[in-house]
Amino acid sequence: MADPEHAEGERLDCSAQAHLDIALTDGRLNRGLVPITGLLEYTDALALEAQIKAGAHALLVDHPELDLDTRRAMAAGQLGGDAAAPREVVIYAHHQPDEAHGIVTVEGGHVPYATIDQLVEWCTTRGTKVSIRPVLDLSEEITVDRYAPTARQREQAILLTPTCVFPHCSKDARGCDLDHITAYSQGGKTTSWNLAPLCRFHHRVKTFSTWTYRRTSRTSFIWTSPKGRVHPVDLTDVTDEHRRRTR
Repeated sequence: MADPEHAEGERLDCSAQAHLDIALTDGRLNRGLVPITGLLEYTDALALEAQIKAGAHALLVDHPELDLDTRRAMAAGQLGGDAAAPREVVIYAHHQPDEAHGIVTVEGGHVPYATIDQLVEWCTTRGTKVSIRPVLDLSEEITVDRYAPTARQREQAILLTPTCVFPHCSKDARGCDLDHITAYSQGGKTTSWNLAPLCRFHHRVKTFSTWTYRRTSRTSFIWTSPKGRVHPVDLTDVTDEHRRRTR
């Protein structure tokens, strides 16, 4: 007789392996070409393949000189639609310039030091949302005596671990929930060490299944699956790359 709990555990364990990585930072190394890798559920992969196949076939009319692989790549790019996503620029700036380095920190890149007026002019491209925030000390242990994390705690967690901390998940931390690693109801404090970003799906997996995890450093974690398998997660390289892009 089938065990529903075992079957659900198998499903969650399998779903946890699904991921999609778009290496945007590699674009500058490949003359604008960006690698995409991932694992999809079979039905989703079938639907995606059908759309790419149809798109590649349609492109043959206007681009008979292109080979199939090139047309498939173009068809995949067209799935993004014609409307560009709104651009958000987050600036971590001191009130005074850093005379030693002459740099204003911008999430996702860096620019030479500029006055506020110059930054506003630089960021007034249509559709751009600009946020200017104070620099945070990532080593500071911020603690509050309540369940809901503060905005500073959330920002610190995002800068420490820029993606969901579940194994193999690369979803941007800005779209994630901020999870109490040890549940607040079980005595977990709302403190920097006990907070980490989880995407909504993996937050539910952690809450409603027997997946557990603990933090071993600011940027590393150890997860244990319902079957007892151990999955170490080390986001040091991800965080270092994020910092390099924001210096």
